[in-house]
Amino acid sequence: MVSGSLASDPHYVTITAVKNGAAYLLIKKDNKVVGSVAIDVVAERTVATLELDKYSVTVSKSTDLKNAIPVKATVKDQYGDDIDATLTVECLSTDVKNLKAANVTGDTYYTYDGKKTVTFNYTADAGNYVYKISYKKDGKEVVAKTVSVAVKTVDSSKVNGWRIDVNNVDLKVDKDNKDAKDVVIKVIGTNDGVDAKEAKINSCEVKDKDGKEVTTTTSGSAIVVKAVTTATSGSAIVATKVLPVGTYSVKATVTGTDGKDVILTTSFTVKDTQAVTSVSVEKNSVSASTVEEALQKAITVTYGDKTYGKAGNAKNDDIIITKVTGTSNVQGAFDTTGKDKKKPASLSKGEYFTETKATVEVEVDPGVFVVTEVSVPGAITIE
Repeated sequence: MVSGSLASDPHYVTITAVKNGAAYLLIKKDNKVVGSVAIDVVAERTVATLELDKYSVTVSKSTDLKNAIPVKATVKDQYGDDIDATLTVECLSTDVKNLKAANVTGDTYYTYDGKKTVTFNYTADAGNYVYKISYKKDGKEVVAKTVSVAVKTVDSSKVNGWRIDVNNVDLKVDKDNKDAKDVVIKVIGTNDGVDAKEAKINSCEVKDKDGKEVTTTTSGSAIVVKAVTTATSGSAIVATKVLPVGTYSVKATVTGTDGKDVILTTSFTVKDTQAVTSVSVEKNSVSASTVEEALQKAITVTYGDKTYGKAGNAKNDDIIITKVTGTSNVQGAFDTTGKDKKKPASLSKGEYFTETKATVEVEVDPGVFVVTEVSVPGAITIE
């Protein structure tokens, strides 16, 4: 079904899907077809696959660690996109004496955040458990995976091994991922392969793929690398990605039980599965007194189905620009923020700038914004 008219501002129509299949929107002028748009109406999104980041875990009952272990689920629809889903967690079996699987429920054994993560608790009785994590629709199971959980008692006073623990990070920000994100590095002392206690890290070196050292901070006995920082703006959350995508090496040193240094190495990966933010230059020349004003008039920025900028459809929101770098043919390289940086003075007629990068805010979900850098192709000339 089609409603609206291309003849009246803002020149768009609303399409409502009725059933699956192929359709064509015919555009007419003076009762003659002047254009057509093919439309593929697909089935309603529904849960199709479920995967876990771990299928077996060992949970230490060491009270020095209290290391409840999270298992994260990834749920996708039939088109391969992430989809929200409420999961069901149930115990299938356990070898703990006098404990029935049906009674393995509640915070003593596991917690579920209602969305993606099931955390298995160190307060459970020592033994082996098999859990099923599933998605059900109308009471019927659609997809399911099992995870084996071994809960082991350990003497934390007897450490005979070490391991370095670090988490990978996805920089994606949305309504389900709007908190700050850190890479947390810990060194764990083990007893016969079971986590026993967390060790104090004497030194820690984190480097990117080019060997450049990354800034770290200390938090208790752990080392932290900031990946995503957040700030509030009224009721909105504004997230900034501060750690570039890539693989990082880690070298940490602790004091062994013999008093000598123990050196451990590992690596972690930073990825970003956020949808791409794109830029379109709508006008190559504009009248403006600042670089920011020129970009506001010249470009549009698109994220998902939302477009920013007045250069195209006048109904779009403004582009929120926090920083611009580039090169002016009159004033040379510039950076609109930062101490001792050159910021262009009032722009002159005929001046143009290239190699332009703008840091902008885009709304990825209602009330959730991401600060991201975009590249502006070509040259923007001042009229």
